[in-house]
Amino acid sequence: MNRALTLLGALPLIWGCAGPKYMPASSPSRAAEFTSPRSEFKVGVARADITPPPGVATFGHGPDALATNGVWTRLYCRVFWVESDRVPLALIPCDLSAISMLLQRRVAEEAHLSPARIMLTATHTHAGPAHYFDGAAYSGLGSTEVPGFDPEMVTWLAKRIATAITKAAANSKPAELRWAHAEATQLTRNRDVNAFLRNTVPPEHPPCTGDIPLERCAIDPQMDVLEFRESTNRCPIGWLGFFAMHPTVLPASSRLLGADIFGVASRKLEASLRQQRQSLAPTQCEIDDPLAGIVNTNEADMSPRWTSGSIEEAKLIGRQLATAFLDADRAAEKQSTPFDPKPSLAARYVEYPMQDNAYAGAAEKTCPRAALGVLSSAGASDHRTFLFNILGDQQPDPKHRDACHEFKALFPGPIKKLSGGPKAFTSTVSSSVVRIGDTAIGFVPAELTIAAGAQVKRALKEQLPGTHAIVGGLTNGYIQYVATEEEYQRQGYEGASTLFGPHSAALLSAVAGDLARNLSSPEGPLPGAADVATAAPYYLGPERARLPIGYDETPLSELQDRGARGLCSLTTPGLESVCFDFRDGAPGVAHSTYPRWIAVVDEQGRALLDDRGTAFRTVVHERAGDSWRWTTLVTPSREERAAIGTHRVRVVAGIDGQSPIYSAPFELVGLAQLPRCTPNEQVSCGL
Repeated sequence: MNRALTLLGALPLIWGCAGPKYMPASSPSRAAEFTSPRSEFKVGVARADITPPPGVATFGHGPDALATNGVWTRLYCRVFWVESDRVPLALIPCDLSAISMLLQRRVAEEAHLSPARIMLTATHTHAGPAHYFDGAAYSGLGSTEVPGFDPEMVTWLAKRIATAITKAAANSKPAELRWAHAEATQLTRNRDVNAFLRNTVPPEHPPCTGDIPLERCAIDPQMDVLEFRESTNRCPIGWLGFFAMHPTVLPASSRLLGADIFGVASRKLEASLRQQRQSLAPTQCEIDDPLAGIVNTNEADMSPRWTSGSIEEAKLIGRQLATAFLDADRAAEKQSTPFDPKPSLAARYVEYPMQDNAYAGAAEKTCPRAALGVLSSAGASDHRTFLFNILGDQQPDPKHRDACHEFKALFPGPIKKLSGGPKAFTSTVSSSVVRIGDTAIGFVPAELTIAAGAQVKRALKEQLPGTHAIVGGLTNGYIQYVATEEEYQRQGYEGASTLFGPHSAALLSAVAGDLARNLSSPEGPLPGAADVATAAPYYLGPERARLPIGYDETPLSELQDRGARGLCSLTTPGLESVCFDFRDGAPGVAHSTYPRWIAVVDEQGRALLDDRGTAFRTVVHERAGDSWRWTTLVTPSREERAAIGTHRVRVVAGIDGQSPIYSAPFELVGLAQLPRCTPNEQVSCGL
């Protein structure tokens, strides 16, 4: 059946919202003030593994998003706990496509923190899970082919993130920090130059020379690295990187959970930090596992320069991104940029309605209802949805319009309810400004174009003269995209996805500027109470169990058919891999949510390589007897192969669980000894 007809036919089944629910309010009602001019502080880090079992749907590719059947890389939230005068601030980049305010509130509840002191941000991988969003549209068929809100998913994510916050706080150490500011010009391109050119004052960008196309110049090259280290022994604690990139290489057809480009880059940076630690008398270092998280900035129109959309290409671009961050650090080191043991620290948070808001000025009032434009369903130029084949990129019939939304062509008929109104999307949002040293970060709950981001940064600099300004996107909620008023008029993908009309960027910029001013003048105006989280209303689509939890599955200890089944090799040029076929429990029962699940071990059982990296692609297939058939494809990098060398190794499933499953022994340097994978085996292993 035509997928568009399927979508229309399913609408009566997927809507059915109940009455409003309410976000948990913070307790106490107002957060303790996080303002510390020039005083000592402490930093702690911890990693939360938020990789769900396969079976959940991904989020980010709209109606093209599929149910997952495996894992490429594990998904993490990396917690950076900054404590000043015993008042905490948690900066938490997560390998998720977006953040729901509901998730932020549940994390705050579980961690016993005020939401005003949590900056929960998404890297924007499109291969992370769905099902935890407030707003019925994000639980409906418009977001995935497997719709549904699952309260178990919210609880599962929140508990894991909160546990990591508690661990980071407990492990915090006296620290000092340094900012490294640089530019990276070779990684991104502008995916809607026509909209960018509509800006009356386009943001500054690298000049085009020779025959370089404008799409490669109309970018935001700003790259920033916040480096923390222990003040007593200079051991690294962690890095927070900031960069504008819509970090999606893998296509909608991919069914593997994974962190995409930013996940690869974070792992390479963490490997570098571990090397630094080893060179500094590691027995004296108090932080065992330094982390590297990446905060996405104003990335709405910044596509990575990808061509094939493969995992190997995601690895390549991720390594290039990590190299750019490392170059920024080396430049700071070369310039002898000092670490600061007593930086000025401050944060301010506010919640306010996005709809019908005249805070930026009566002439720049946002629209009274949220609405998606028709062309939002076609996807951006780098990742078109199946609906693009129907709609094309021409402006649709203008008869379905709204006076406030102006140029936006709205969906007709029954889809209008799904794509707009008070139940489809949350309308209460939060913004924050955090000042760390000489740098101000404006956190917003949206994907801003680089031109909209430039407006926010200008507002920060006007109120905090002499500071360096950064946008922190996709934070503490999600209202899709925000384009400038001029970009909105074109109604490309980003403009059609700007939910609250042409003046949304003006509102976010005005709020950011007043939050920045409020840091030094607390009596200044704000659109809501400072540092207070309220019991905001939200609506859900139908609730459906989507997180595999294994309640009705056979426990591992009772399975008769669990064990190894086969091993074969693939030695295509540039891709030397091993495929391990085994039988294990169902997705909600197998050890996939343990810190490690799949590994390559030596003859003594020591792990030489495990699935916390990027070398494994593990897929679940079908029931086999009383177990399930699984395969894992092992593709070590050149460096990983060199490190393993001639060791005789085995692949193991369930390394951190009871009764692990081992393959037959083999040597990575001699894959010819193994049988070649048949075409069917290659398909099973994801090739």
